[in-house]
Amino acid sequence: MINFRKISELNRQIIYNRRIEKYRMVRKRVMLDEYVFYSILNTDIPMELGVAASMITRGILGLHNKLATDRAKNPYVVQWQNSGRGKIIVLQGYDHKHLKYLENEAKFAALGTHAIYHRWYHNRIMLVLSVFGRKEEIEDIFDGLSYLR
Repeated sequence: MINFRKISELNRQIIYNRRIEKYRMVRKRVMLDEYVFYSILNTDIPMELGVAASMITRGILGLHNKLATDRAKNPYVVQWQNSGRGKIIVLQGYDHKHLKYLENEAKFAALGTHAIYHRWYHNRIMLVLSVFGRKEEIEDIFDGLSYLR
């Protein structure tokens, strides 16, 4: 004789386990989507601490405003703001060529990049590079750089 009560109880348990597993998967995926701002300062050019802080701030705000006006990328900025622990990481770059190389590397992995340039006669030198995107995709690009002190 088949006990239908046990079968229905087993089915309920299987459905419950599937829901819990699906919830865990969704929760893990949401935790992986951590967005971060990276700002890389050109340390080859001597500048005062206040000027460096001003350039970093201008770079991050310029990128933030650029992303906030873009309809497709605005939800990611809002998610970064609502996460409550929005990260901004400031790193040291070596020179102009190094920042250009990092910009080309981050072009395809990041949601947006913004550079602050300074002009001397006919030359332009990159002072600050700001990048926004998923931490998992971008952190490999900036792996070897040290934090700005």
